[in-house]
Amino acid sequence: MSGIEFDIEELTDIGTERANRLRAAGFETLEDVRRATTEELAAVTGISRRLAEQMKEELGGVGGEITGVTAERIAEIRDRFKHYEWERWHWRRPPAEVDVLIHGEGGIKFSGGGFGGLTHVISTLKSDPWYWVTFDVTTAHRQRAPAGSADMERGDLDEVSLSDYDELWLFGVAGRGGGPGDIEPSASEINAVESFMDDGGGVLTTGDHSDLGEGITGGIPRVGKMRRYDGWLNTLRSGPGGSTSERDDTPQKIRVREYPEYRFRPRFLRTTHPHPVLCGPEGPIEILPDHQHEGAVNVPSSYPTSEWPRKGGHQPKVEPIAWAQVVDQPDPNSDEPRGTEFPVIGVYDGHRADVGRIAADATWHHWFDLHLRGGGSGFDDTPQGRQHLEKFEAYFLNLAVWLAPPGRQSAMWNALLWGALWRGPLVMFDPQQAAGYHSGGRARNALGQFAPQCRIRHWWRTAASGRGSRAGTRSRSGPRGGVRHRRDGAVPPRGVPGGDRHRGVSGRRSAGRGGRVRYLVRPRGADAVLRVGGRTRRTADRVAVGLAAASGLGQRRVRRRHAATRRSLRRSGTRAGHSAAGGWPAPGRGRPGTRSDAAGS
Repeated sequence: MSGIEFDIEELTDIGTERANRLRAAGFETLEDVRRATTEELAAVTGISRRLAEQMKEELGGVGGEITGVTAERIAEIRDRFKHYEWERWHWRRPPAEVDVLIHGEGGIKFSGGGFGGLTHVISTLKSDPWYWVTFDVTTAHRQRAPAGSADMERGDLDEVSLSDYDELWLFGVAGRGGGPGDIEPSASEINAVESFMDDGGGVLTTGDHSDLGEGITGGIPRVGKMRRYDGWLNTLRSGPGGSTSERDDTPQKIRVREYPEYRFRPRFLRTTHPHPVLCGPEGPIEILPDHQHEGAVNVPSSYPTSEWPRKGGHQPKVEPIAWAQVVDQPDPNSDEPRGTEFPVIGVYDGHRADVGRIAADATWHHWFDLHLRGGGSGFDDTPQGRQHLEKFEAYFLNLAVWLAPPGRQSAMWNALLWGALWRGPLVMFDPQQAAGYHSGGRARNALGQFAPQCRIRHWWRTAASGRGSRAGTRSRSGPRGGVRHRRDGAVPPRGVPGGDRHRGVSGRRSAGRGGRVRYLVRPRGADAVLRVGGRTRRTADRVAVGLAAASGLGQRRVRRRHAATRRSLRRSGTRAGHSAAGGWPAPGRGRPGTRSDAAGS
């Protein structure tokens, strides 16, 4: 694909056949299309007048008003989050480092171009708004990158050394039919991606309406089954003054799947939370950029174990976590009636079967700069729009965190705890409120200052259950993010022993008087200093230390040499039967309002 055919498709999604009609009618450059009237474009291409108007508006906005990745933009994004500079504390635990490879083909540009590129997404990841994780982003283009916008060019998936990365984000334009070695991956490339996922690597797949994007992702196991490759769905909302521009500050509303926090509670009293991917700084992320012809997430009807692995009698399945709604369809090719809901974001939690996680988005229009920043009237140009933009940025960051392999999840959790120890008084509370339920809740709220609450809940559950270090974890030859990843996938305990973490965080029953959690220091030979009021005494009585920690009497003064990390957990001890995480429902079947496997850590 080249010349006007390629450019028109990239900018307007009108399709190859209609682009060929424009060429046959004498339209040889983009400027020819800009100068044409709406009626001429509609007559030549067979699209509606409304779509022709939108096409002219998109083409008229091409011109470089959207800049690339700059220090100013990164600082601007960082300022929208509660960011802390940790470099001045030399004893801090280094953040986990997550390596992301964004792989594009065809007309996908990482900077500039008709859709403005992916510079805002890349800037968001590079802004490092959370002290416990940093993202190292590399871009690769399958062919020769337009305008030299990629870090690597002509990078086939079996030549880019996927083992160096934790996540693979796939942005494709071409449909099926190009043939192996052209757009469609060769057998060697598919094997490379499959091995990457079997080793715990996470994958994002996206495209657009019809079969756009199927060429690069359609043949990859599991990944290719998570998007639909037919039709298009209009979600374009009217903006100020009745405008239907994709570049305004009016988003589309989405319906978010809800998960209950408590198992044993009447439905009318039940509180819920969204999937961690859609947990925003001010609540659930219930909006996305709109677009006049999106694709959709697919939920397979069958799950053969040859493709979808099973572990311990459990088989993870694809789960939609958000739905969009069709508005008036301006094109006769669209057959979905107004009001139809379709899955717009889907996830597959492969960690529960010792493989990598996968996320699917209905369209890459949710990610391009043209739809995020507009150009004079977009989300970045009004106070209300900037509030929406912050939610989109949280979605990108949450997705990057959720897709990370188990070893990286453990590293992020440990870094979060260590940093919260120095920034938040996890243990300062009134003794009258020292019941385990309250102490666990206060610890969780303190951690919530530095990471999304939904993320805290699921890491909390993982730490309590002992999951998070298992076979299939991404392997490294040396330390990364403060954790050395061994070939067998185990992560050596750092700071908090596994048993202490289990008792201190989850609040599960431990043997002994009153069922109160204890043993919150090293299990054997604990030599701690217990200071209550103004008196200090040395004791090896782990029960006494644990009770003082859980009751709040010792406040921040219960300590052990070189074990400061444990102090961040001592007030999360709870009475038996009162989980610090509020109680977690058993895995359900994934219906809205029930606990789902895909909402795992």
